[in-house]
Amino acid sequence: MYCCACSDKITDTSTFTCEICNATVDLHCSSGSSSKPEVRVCSFYTTENKIKYERQKSYSGQKNSSKKMTETSNKKFRALEIGSYVYLAVPKVDRGPLDSKNLTGKMLDLKNAKKIQIRYI
Repeated sequence: MYCCACSDKITDTSTFTCEICNATVDLHCSSGSSSKPEVRVCSFYTTENKIKYERQKSYSGQKNSSKKMTETSNKKFRALEIGSYVYLAVPKVDRGPLDSKNLTGKMLDLKNAKKIQIRYI
């Protein structure tokens, strides 16, 4: 008889049946539950639970990171208002050698977050 987790030959005294998949597993390829020590599962399911836990942990870390980046961005940049002065960066390919790197303008209209109307000063 061979262990389904590690493929080693096992003896009758060191075997058990996994509570989830009902496979015969060697005792060293198992993990007992902390809440129910009599429940034994094979290493496939303990690894699967660890992966699920790490995924949940990384997801919550990404949510916290994005929230922190949004807060930092909101502190650095004020909200656009009509009548405020803005600088627009001009790409290097679109300007001549003596042209300014930025355009200064005044906000005239704000249609949505991507389209603004300014007057060049």
